[in-house]
Amino acid sequence: MGHLRLDQLRAGHIEDMLNTMAETYARNTIIGALAVLRMAMKDAVRDGLVVRNVASEARMPRHVEKDTFATRFMTTDELQRFLAAAHDHTDGAVCAVAVLTGLRMGEIRGLRWQDVDMDASVLTVEHQLQDNAGGGWRLTTPKTDSSGRTLPIPMVAVDELRRQYRHQLEDRVLAGAKWQDHGFIFTAQHGQPMPTNRIRKTLSDVLTTADVDALRFHDLRHSFASFLISHGADPIAIKTLMGHKTIQTTLNTYAKLFPDKKAEVMATWDMLKGVAS
Repeated sequence: MGHLRLDQLRAGHIEDMLNTMAETYARNTIIGALAVLRMAMKDAVRDGLVVRNVASEARMPRHVEKDTFATRFMTTDELQRFLAAAHDHTDGAVCAVAVLTGLRMGEIRGLRWQDVDMDASVLTVEHQLQDNAGGGWRLTTPKTDSSGRTLPIPMVAVDELRRQYRHQLEDRVLAGAKWQDHGFIFTAQHGQPMPTNRIRKTLSDVLTTADVDALRFHDLRHSFASFLISHGADPIAIKTLMGHKTIQTTLNTYAKLFPDKKAEVMATWDMLKGVAS
């Protein structure tokens, strides 16, 4: 909400922010953010900068009732069905690319054609897209230095991007002079960034077709990590690909998925036969 003047801030702006946070964060995190904002606005009232504490009037998102979200991972079989269903959906490329790259919602919405080298199979995350509370959108820098990253992408993701390119060309022709060329990969009817509600609707459609239980969009990111870990990826690789700030974040999130190799590691001492004889 940094683009808003303090005296322009309304409870509705804060609720929009909380609803956006609910896409990713647990209830306790959202409560903490609201508490900090309420204290800051209390100070603003005390200092005469505003006449009332609008943060105290903001309500928590109704659909965030649990203390934490249960993180869901798709199995390999579910992933295969998911990708097949996404391929057959008009907007399915956004879901396919998300699960194949681990990008966050804001990162994939802010992805532009100039950020992708399909010949080299490389994708660069330079921005994330945020919606303004009063309408419109803006590109911002990634949340941390490590969030900005360049990562290799599999051929199945390149194929989906090529399909999206052809689909977007058709949209351009139909839109004619109404097309707004911002360079985004995933777009609405006239070239604007694809809205989050359209992405969520697409995800729901794809999950239904694939016969996969309900997922949040952020769970596609978790499924990306889970699949790589199950096929031998180490924590450092996962940290880099996910854009985590520290390795501790990676370990805290996915520690249970890494195989227990204590016995295997300690067995390497048996290579030193005869040392203790």
